[in-house]
Amino acid sequence: MKQLVIYIAGPYRAPSAKEISENVRRAEAVGQEILRRGHVALCPHSMTHDWDIGTGIADEVFLQTDLVLLGRCDAICMVEGWWRSIGAKAELERARELGLQVFMDVYHVPEVTRP
Repeated sequence: MKQLVIYIAGPYRAPSAKEISENVRRAEAVGQEILRRGHVALCPHSMTHDWDIGTGIADEVFLQTDLVLLGRCDAICMVEGWWRSIGAKAELERARELGLQVFMDVYHVPEVTRP
């Protein structure tokens, strides 16, 4: 398989800061495994973590930004618990509309084959 840019989609929001941090850590762990498999990982959880606190930037701005980033990728990889996230569901739907490869978990992502 050729190297892909893979967008990581999963829950971010949660009732507590601790649970948000756990969501971010799960997404980052998926990103690290994607890197180990030889692909490029795009993890919006890491990129915008805490950017929304006290900035006045609306959630919709982050969601729209994520969809733009998704459109630049070759594939999407879903993080455990994605089905509980409205945002992750929307990202999966958009990825399918764009015809991106869909990996329902990181263990379905094959390793890059080197010539």
